[in-house]
Amino acid sequence: MLKQLGIVAISIVYCSLVMNFVHADPGELREKNTTVTAPVKVSLEEKEEILATVDTVYTPYGEFKRIFSSVSVDPSQIAYSEEDANSNTKELILDYGIFYKKEEKNSILK
Repeated sequence: MLKQLGIVAISIVYCSLVMNFVHADPGELREKNTTVTAPVKVSLEEKEEILATVDTVYTPYGEFKRIFSSVSVDPSQIAYSEEDANSNTKELILDYGIFYKKEEKNSILK
């Protein structure tokens, strides 16, 4: 049942996007500077350069901002991949940087 609801939701979003595009004024599309380009393969070095510029990582458990040195947190609050993050995660240590969870109030990262 849940899978069927997901398929229906995706279908509705897709139809909505198609209808918006079909009914859009071509001039309006040009004004928004919308362009579509073919996917480009990047080298490992280029990928590393791109990842080095990531400032924020978004997960279902919150927003994590880049920091340049680890903060003292309980080891149980550290995740080493986005998939390992959970509601208790305060720090993400990834291959391309260290990120600290942005808190709503009284945070070092606002």
